[in-house]
Amino acid sequence: MRRTIILGLIVLSLGTVFAEEQVMLVSDLNTPDLFAATAAGAYEGVPVITLSNGALDENVTAVLEEADPAEVILVGGPVVIDEGVEEEIEDLGYTVVRLWGIERTKTALELAKYFWHQANCAVLVEDTGSPENDSTLQAEALNEASLNNCPLIPVPRGVIPADLLSILHELKINRVKYIGRQISSEVRSELQDFNLTEIIGNLTRIRNRVIARALDKANAMVIVASPQWNETHSMGAALNNNSVVRRVVSMDDVPEIIDLIQANNISPVKVVGNPSLANNVVSELRDNGITVVKYAGAKPAIAARKLWQAERNRFNARKTIRRAVKTGLTSTIRNRVRELLNNTESAIDELEAEIEELSSEGADTSELEEKLAEARELLDQAQGNITMDSELAQRLLNKALNKVKQRLWVRRQVINWDWVEELRDEVQSAAQIMNRLRISAVEENLSAYTNACGNAEAIQDLVNKAKDLRDEAANETDRAKKAALLREAKDNIDHAKRLGRICLVRKSIPQRLRNAVTSKIRRVNVKKAASILRRLRNN
Repeated sequence: MRRTIILGLIVLSLGTVFAEEQVMLVSDLNTPDLFAATAAGAYEGVPVITLSNGALDENVTAVLEEADPAEVILVGGPVVIDEGVEEEIEDLGYTVVRLWGIERTKTALELAKYFWHQANCAVLVEDTGSPENDSTLQAEALNEASLNNCPLIPVPRGVIPADLLSILHELKINRVKYIGRQISSEVRSELQDFNLTEIIGNLTRIRNRVIARALDKANAMVIVASPQWNETHSMGAALNNNSVVRRVVSMDDVPEIIDLIQANNISPVKVVGNPSLANNVVSELRDNGITVVKYAGAKPAIAARKLWQAERNRFNARKTIRRAVKTGLTSTIRNRVRELLNNTESAIDELEAEIEELSSEGADTSELEEKLAEARELLDQAQGNITMDSELAQRLLNKALNKVKQRLWVRRQVINWDWVEELRDEVQSAAQIMNRLRISAVEENLSAYTNACGNAEAIQDLVNKAKDLRDEAANETDRAKKAALLREAKDNIDHAKRLGRICLVRKSIPQRLRNAVTSKIRRVNVKKAASILRRLRNN
């Protein structure tokens, strides 16, 4: 088993790791994380193993022992995978990365940023927040994503979050497929720059269209026997980049699947999921002359382990292909990681301001400050590794941000933080951001800030930058770029509000926070200059 690794050895070794480089772990407490992770796993050659009730058990640790991964990726936040699980895995000697947002769209976007350094396409699937209603639809969307090497992103009905548009722009995505029961004119308008394909209607209509498209590329099938939505979770251990995935809720679904298999000579056929239903499905298939292999267990992790063992060589082969492709993308990957470095620095600066605000209100922030110091060290290490090992740098940056973000989440739980605003933040559209910026409300308080602490220039600088970004967004015709500008404007104005509150309580703004504002604005200006230069080169 991999034990504690000295950073210097990581630097020397991770660039040429063989065997399973990564294993993803998801909770069975929701399905959108599973489907998004499974699409990423099919693209990158990474198995997805289920944590029953979000907890580590002997089946999962057995997979880790056999795989001996260089990196274990937790998909989902502390609500679905407890912070203690991360500590347990680290105590076993593994390097852990957590990809998460407060809302499932944000978690899927973090997956997309981590695994796709650039992408041609993305599959967006309607998400109502009800796994009972959404799981079968999202399983169909998984087919479209996995077979076309696209990230899969669940989106709230009727809304295209600004963060999503920004990521589509960052990853240079030029084709978007939207799968759902309906599509609003607003969503259609937001996506019209991305060669939008709509797969809309009831489940039968969607399934027929997806299957017709899938059979051009798929020659295998994974049947997920799952009367309940949380029984779909063993499927992530199958490499789905050449398979059609079909969810079976009852035996009534089987005749159609038999016809599909026989009409298209699909083989091999694998069955996973609920043991009782899986047994009945297998019997029916065999009675109709179809060769089938079953992977089932009392827990999803048991079935996932069996399936992963059977699929292991295929995962490794896919990983080898992806490694070769990445060799040709060294410059692209390095540039993406540099962008991530800038974004991580800004995010940590903003988290530091939030910690200072908590401290000004009398909260004990000693543990948060300790995590912040550790994060700064990781940032420095990442900066030094971008040229030599970009993937290591990316891993360090993720770790840096997560150290503070996760501890802050725990702290917010203690003080009964109101999450409604933050949840809304993650999924609001560009138009909603524009309507809610309210820069003038901060400007009206500038004199009060100056009177209170005398050094409110940092707040003024953030307000001015937010106004510049807002005005630039108003004149931008590219919707994705507009969304990115508005998101940046909002980050600046939120930062200004927080410094204003600190100013009123502390009667000063600490020098380190003022320095952070200077650095933040410099990074925004450098990013803008680089964007202009790219446009000139392209023209």
